[in-house]
Amino acid sequence: MINITFWNFSKKENSTKIPTSTGTVLSCLVKSPSSIINPVIELNTNPSSYNYCYIASLSRYYFINDVVFNKGVWIVYCNVDVMASFKSTIGSTSMYVLRSAYEQDTNIIDTLFPTKAETQISVISDLGLSQSFEFSGFDNGYYVVGVQGYDQASTNGVIYYQLIPSKFVDVVKLFYANSGNNTWWGNLESGVRNSLNKISDYIVSCRWYPVGFTVDDNSGAGYQIYLGSWPTGVYAPRVTGSSTYRQYFTGVPSHPQTAYGAFVKRAPYSRYQLIHPLTGPITLDNERMKTYGNAFEINITPDFTNGNARFEIMFKVSSSPDTYKSFYVTYVNFGTDINLSGNDVNVGGLLASVGETVVSAITGNVLGVAVGVASAINNSTPTPGHSSASGGISCYHDPVLVCYFKLIADRDVANKGLPLCKMRTPANIPGYILADDPKISISGTDTEKQRLNNILSRGFYYE
Repeated sequence: MINITFWNFSKKENSTKIPTSTGTVLSCLVKSPSSIINPVIELNTNPSSYNYCYIASLSRYYFINDVVFNKGVWIVYCNVDVMASFKSTIGSTSMYVLRSAYEQDTNIIDTLFPTKAETQISVISDLGLSQSFEFSGFDNGYYVVGVQGYDQASTNGVIYYQLIPSKFVDVVKLFYANSGNNTWWGNLESGVRNSLNKISDYIVSCRWYPVGFTVDDNSGAGYQIYLGSWPTGVYAPRVTGSSTYRQYFTGVPSHPQTAYGAFVKRAPYSRYQLIHPLTGPITLDNERMKTYGNAFEINITPDFTNGNARFEIMFKVSSSPDTYKSFYVTYVNFGTDINLSGNDVNVGGLLASVGETVVSAITGNVLGVAVGVASAINNSTPTPGHSSASGGISCYHDPVLVCYFKLIADRDVANKGLPLCKMRTPANIPGYILADDPKISISGTDTEKQRLNNILSRGFYYE
């Protein structure tokens, strides 16, 4: 006869959990012959209220599979619990853990839990501007004219003036000024000049810009513009250099499930598109958005001599002081060329003509609608559609940032774990563990070893 401890104990088959209470000790007889894996026990006391036992002489825990009463004797059929019996060896064995409920590498993308079909979209338009590009009509903005002037300092033979719209019209009207019901003899001087010359002989370039440049305004008086030797009586500042206009995005939202891990800040879970009228949509780099994405700025530096602009996106990499690092640089058409060639210039309709020219050049892309996806996890960011206006006076638009977030379905971390992919010993990471092809050597039978490793390879609980 031997003493065996019995419990009424609940546990998973793939768990190392063992009873913590003292249990009930009963005097039993192990039938002979009997297997160490499936021993059969006889006793006089009714054990039907128990489902688990420990046989100290065999150093093993057992599940009770069945209880049979025969001729006044209770017969108990047992099955070895290899997970509990070899818990100490399991806990101290180093193994490559793929998933763990206790520890996670947040940078590993977790595809076990599916994403939802819908995409959460946030459109951010609140930003800081050194100067907005929004305007209501072409009576705003500036005209930069390059003039071959008279007795004035110039660069490469050309002097660049910055004019507000009303002064620009004054210059054009002056060249075509007349009186006497549109007859040249109404103003002989102007009539002869118009007959012998074209305005393009003097104004070699003319562009409209929504913003101004660095200028020399001669202490506020400006400089008189000469068309050849003809004084116009119009005073304007000279353009001396470019100015950089900055547009700031701060407080950029992160994926609403960042608690799931840093990987949700990357594609395809998070995507960011900058919709800018000068460039159309630009997909921002997810790695930089993950690290520095809370704030970035756009720097636009126009070139008054050719109508282009340097367009640069910079991420804020540190604060105190604020430090930015360049991410994306391109060159875009910024100014709108105004055609002043020939003698048939309709001054009265000039601004309307400028409006039509600018519309085709600067109308931005509009935000499209998210497309349906066959597989949410592999879905790329929906691409905004393209739209063009025709005719009329339009305007520049301030940029917007569109944030696309794929949401992950509810997770069962306790029973599925999270990605780890590191060498660990189970005793240090309790809970659910999925290891890569674990091979544990035990002091048990070959059958027990095979059974144990089969259970471990399918995922287990170290409890």
